[in-house]
Amino acid sequence: MGEIYVCGDGVSKVRTIVLVGKTGNGKSATANSILGRKVFESRLSSSGVTATSQMRSGLSKSGQHINIIDTPGLFDFTEGGTKVIAEEIAKCVDLAGFGGIDAIVFVLSLRSRFSQEEEAAFRSLKALFGPRIIDYMIIVFTGGDDLEDIDFDEYIGQPDIPQPLKEIIRLCENRTVVFNNKTKDQWERLNQSDKLWCILDEVVARNGGEPYREKMAAGSLVAVEAKLNQTKAEMEKKLVEKQLARSEAERQAAESRRMAEDETRRLKEALETAQTEERLWLENLIQKERDERFLADAQAREATLKTEAAIAELHSKIDQKCTIL
Repeated sequence: MGEIYVCGDGVSKVRTIVLVGKTGNGKSATANSILGRKVFESRLSSSGVTATSQMRSGLSKSGQHINIIDTPGLFDFTEGGTKVIAEEIAKCVDLAGFGGIDAIVFVLSLRSRFSQEEEAAFRSLKALFGPRIIDYMIIVFTGGDDLEDIDFDEYIGQPDIPQPLKEIIRLCENRTVVFNNKTKDQWERLNQSDKLWCILDEVVARNGGEPYREKMAAGSLVAVEAKLNQTKAEMEKKLVEKQLARSEAERQAAESRRMAEDETRRLKEALETAQTEERLWLENLIQKERDERFLADAQAREATLKTEAAIAELHSKIDQKCTIL
């Protein structure tokens, strides 16, 4: 059935975690799975269900008090302007309050390829909160049912997994959990939550029990917005470069196809010409042999006639001599 994760009995202090990630990755569903009940609205939607940051509280299986802050697609630059994103980040920090943030859960989906926007989101978190925020980060992969019989370590080790994703996992020291938010199996639901609690305990211990309370490196909404604009510009630049590279690759591929088609056509024409020449040569050869055979037959008939005439003449002479005698 897999590995069983059992942690301590917990402590009385309330733990606060923040869920961030791209719209549609399943942040709200994951929050509901962690709390063991539906407190955040969650449904299939391309535009996102969570419109603003929200905080809900609950208890873990071991009795640990937990605050979960569910966020909209904070770094989905196409969903709203950087001003809106900056305001949501500020609200998220306010919701955490003086107690600070014990962990940031970066939610990714196994159902979609790791995107450039998600890479930009990770860089933005570092830029806004400072490099120490990585020590508080846990990566949750939703869509665990898609793994079927393959092990997660085997999956993430595949050669087609993007290198930036592997680097993020390395920076977070492999603090990863796979969630299947659709499962009805109570053992699976409890086990995946317990693994998250275990990693959360590790994060808390790693940071000396101190939650992240530092002010954002940006310092103000204006500065936050400026940093987000910079990240957005960098992302758009990389996107343009990627599109240009793809266009150039497509142009080269089209040119290669055209050259291959031209060569194929040339070879086909050469083959057809050679076949035509060979056919004409064979036809001429057959006709020549036919003509020669016809001539030989005619000559043979003529020789036969001459022979028959000579024999007839000889018989006539013999008959004449016999008559005289």
